[in-house]
Amino acid sequence: RVVISGRRSDDVARIVCQLAKAHGISEEDDQRVYGIACDVRDPVSVEELATQAQEALGKIDIWVNNAGVTQSSRSSVDLTSVEDIKAVL
Repeated sequence: RVVISGRRSDDVARIVCQLAKAHGISEEDDQRVYGIACDVRDPVSVEELATQAQEALGKIDIWVNNAGVTQSSRSSVDLTSVEDIKAVL
């Protein structure tokens, strides 16, 4: 079972459908792919994601954070401000 998230609920719903279809999970199955909208820049949103994921799945064995933000079009990290780096982390 897996939980995915993203800032836009419509994108999350679309990806949930794609994942379920790709893995042969029908709507009648015990739901195994969950989608929850979350903005990782907002600590409250991340807390809500964790709470909802635990409610849906119980114990969480692995949490992968594959999210990031960019603040500018700069292509070199040495030109990126400390504030922008902190926003990514």
